[in-house]
Amino acid sequence: MIMRRLFIIGLAILTILLYGRSQIIAGTATPHDSTDALKPVYCNDCHSVHKAQGTSLTNESSNENLCLFCHSATGIAVSKPFNKITDQATPNTSGTSHRWDRSIAAGVAPLNLVAGSADNPYGLRTSSEISNTALTTQLAKFNNVVTCSVCHNQHAQSNTPWDPNAPGSGSGRHFQRLTNDLNQMCEDCHYYRTTATSGTDVRAYDGKKKSHPVVKDLTADVDATQFIGAAPLEPNYNPQTTAPRYHQNGTGDTNTTNNTVLDSSSKVRCMSCHGIHYTDSDSSTTDSP
Repeated sequence: MIMRRLFIIGLAILTILLYGRSQIIAGTATPHDSTDALKPVYCNDCHSVHKAQGTSLTNESSNENLCLFCHSATGIAVSKPFNKITDQATPNTSGTSHRWDRSIAAGVAPLNLVAGSADNPYGLRTSSEISNTALTTQLAKFNNVVTCSVCHNQHAQSNTPWDPNAPGSGSGRHFQRLTNDLNQMCEDCHYYRTTATSGTDVRAYDGKKKSHPVVKDLTADVDATQFIGAAPLEPNYNPQTTAPRYHQNGTGDTNTTNNTVLDSSSKVRCMSCHGIHYTDSDSSTTDSP
């Protein structure tokens, strides 16, 4: 009798682990949890206790495939779909999203990065040079490929994103791996395009890849030879509002995705001009899925 009871209890526990959709995932953030009545996400939608295909007991062998299983035209995350062939950016050719399939290990094609060298098209450091341990830990998990879960923490929305319209907490904070209100993640990888190096804030071309100046204050760093200290303009030439971040539209422009957003000190950052996803490089259109 005792053995039978133990068998039943063990079977029940195994059933919960394999198929149960319990509140064990309550610590994750919506919409990657079971609170969405229309499209709930459960642990076993991404993980498998036995015979898992990928690391972290995941159902897919790669982080890319795991995310794109839902974030596709037919998946449950159809409101934010991605296509691995057409959406990843190929400079001067096509694409609307930051690539999620490139290794930044030294010497790996097609980037062929060299440690300590700024002479590469994107101002990148190699994976061994990234300073934040949260990023290096994630890169190590995925063979130094800058894939989805390197930049995003799929389980939490606690870190502050760049987006000035993001709420203070809860859904809509972009699942940032790190706080990115000052583009910390961008600058850690694209290190040679920041003011921490000598390769920025120049207007001449001498054979090296250079960069638009960043971390410049439009109200204090006034130099008529570079720019005039004023609020950024909309495509209709009306000034943006809501200083110091300047992210609201001027009169007559209802597009909120073409704003030149500044940081909390009115400084230009990477994402003042660049977007990460759904960015079509056309200020007359709305950047959205």
